[in-house]
Amino acid sequence: MPDEGPLKNQSSAAPRLDLSLPSPGRGALLALLAIPVGVALSMALWSAGWMSSLSAFVAAALAAKLYALGAGRVTIVGAVVVSVVCAVTVVFGFVGAIWLEAAQALGGNAMGWALKADPWRLMAYTYTHDSGFYDSVFKAFWMSLLFGALGCFFTLRRLFQVARGMR
Repeated sequence: MPDEGPLKNQSSAAPRLDLSLPSPGRGALLALLAIPVGVALSMALWSAGWMSSLSAFVAAALAAKLYALGAGRVTIVGAVVVSVVCAVTVVFGFVGAIWLEAAQALGGNAMGWALKADPWRLMAYTYTHDSGFYDSVFKAFWMSLLFGALGCFFTLRRLFQVARGMR
């Protein structure tokens, strides 16, 4: 039997994806699923009168779990991805909460305004014409960032510690 060269002992089956290898891209994509969960939780907490630190904690924990599920393990890249997911969640959660207040000010069911531009127009008009509102929202935004950072700090610190131990 002649030598078949590089095709020797290869099957005709399609190559399979090896899920045991770390994949930061797959982990990052799964971690992004924590953003809508965190934003929805932030909006619900805001409408109940609470700060967003709890939603930042939930987003950090969920993003870390999802990243590890997709990537196989948490690395420094994973810890950075989870940090970015937390930051985006806090900012989007704040904007969503302000949008929710604008939708409630327009009356009716807030979810009925979900795909309409009126709450966004109200927000834009208020931002451009009412300096007192801008000042109060600006302070609330920084407080939201502060409490969001406090909410996810311990989770992120632990992620970076675990990631450094794997190097």
